[in-house]
Amino acid sequence: MAFHEKEVPADASVAQKVLAWVDSRFPLTSSIKAHLTEYYAPKNLNFWYFFGSLAIVVLALQIVTGIFLVMNYKPDAAKAFDSVEYIMREVPWGWVIRYLHSTGASMFFVVVYMHMFRGLIYGSYRKPRELIWVFGCAIFLCLMGEAFFGYLLPWGQMSYWGAQVIVNLFSAIPLIGPDLSLWLRGDYVVGDATLNRFFAFHVIAIPLVLIGLVAAHIIALHEVGSNNPDGIEIKDNLDAQGHPVDGIPFHPYYTVHDVFGLGVFLMIFALIVFFAPEIAKKLKKCQFIFFDFQKHLTNILKERLEKKFQNEGLVINEYVKFIPFLDKENFYSLMQQSDLYLDTIGFSGFNTAIQAIECDLPIVTMDGEFMRGRLASGLLKRIGLNPLIAKSKDGYITFAIELACNKEKIKQIKAQIKVNKNFLFADMIPVQAFESFLLTRCN
Repeated sequence: MAFHEKEVPADASVAQKVLAWVDSRFPLTSSIKAHLTEYYAPKNLNFWYFFGSLAIVVLALQIVTGIFLVMNYKPDAAKAFDSVEYIMREVPWGWVIRYLHSTGASMFFVVVYMHMFRGLIYGSYRKPRELIWVFGCAIFLCLMGEAFFGYLLPWGQMSYWGAQVIVNLFSAIPLIGPDLSLWLRGDYVVGDATLNRFFAFHVIAIPLVLIGLVAAHIIALHEVGSNNPDGIEIKDNLDAQGHPVDGIPFHPYYTVHDVFGLGVFLMIFALIVFFAPEIAKKLKKCQFIFFDFQKHLTNILKERLEKKFQNEGLVINEYVKFIPFLDKENFYSLMQQSDLYLDTIGFSGFNTAIQAIECDLPIVTMDGEFMRGRLASGLLKRIGLNPLIAKSKDGYITFAIELACNKEKIKQIKAQIKVNKNFLFADMIPVQAFESFLLTRCN
């Protein structure tokens, strides 16, 4: 087929000439007509039809904010959490970008749920719109996967255990379950391989599929036309020009309609971002996890903790979780995700302190009547970590809560551990340090 340059009047403006040049090579004007100015929608669309366009706006917001977050995020088990803190504290306007992204993720689901509800109450899944509904359900499944993979990326306690629980659900699938869960984790435990894998899914794989499905969803919609509250098929009644009698052009009528809905949405969205960005978080301060190692001793600890938390006006179940004792790999993996470790019932204090320091993890202990406490506190004193030693049994939990809620203090202590721990783990120095420690502490 021969190429034909689109003709314009000799006195046409530069803009008209540029547009004609583009239209000769790309269907810009025809696409705008087909999907906006000459796309006819029913006259009686109500506020329930805001949410489709709002979903597109939130998707664009998530993509843009995600790009800026990726510029500073590090998908590494040793650096991920610190990189999120860096975004929040050091990157100019980084806290706004992260809160826009996290709040946008929650609002995305609110908007999509409302959009799906509208489809259900008005029968938008019926003939001839079955394929629109299928694409919409596929989009919803992608969103769930996208949210799950993104939830792990901050690499905190909730992220770690959320990933652990959800991935283990896949192991219940007959025949392929165990292999599938292993493939998702990339390892036998949630760790660095899992984080890298989830990062790839969250940033590249699923967004590409999602964008393709959204495009297919819109194309299918514009092929058969929008549904409406009265269930009238507007294409069945056309005027002399071939336009639906019961329809109006999408632009400018419904673009103005949607801009109004967008304005209301953005006001609510801004209120959440700037005044309550963590409104969805149940744990507002810190969370403690204890190993249910020795039942009798664990019950004694629970009673003490419940009394202490009640005195502080806190609900213990929102802050404290008791879990079964883990194997060595899972135990170390958990320690590496933690902010603080408590040397408490059920462990040898010296071994626990060594493990915590090896993971650059602050450990709270008490120099008291038990050998494990004296050993742990003696080790902490040797490497200059006296602030981690509680003064009394009664102040132990209070001291731990105050320290766990002071993220800046924990960050300083972790940096100090990294500097001072080296002599404990280099060549023969650990043996010499241990011998010296025993001589000074156990005589």
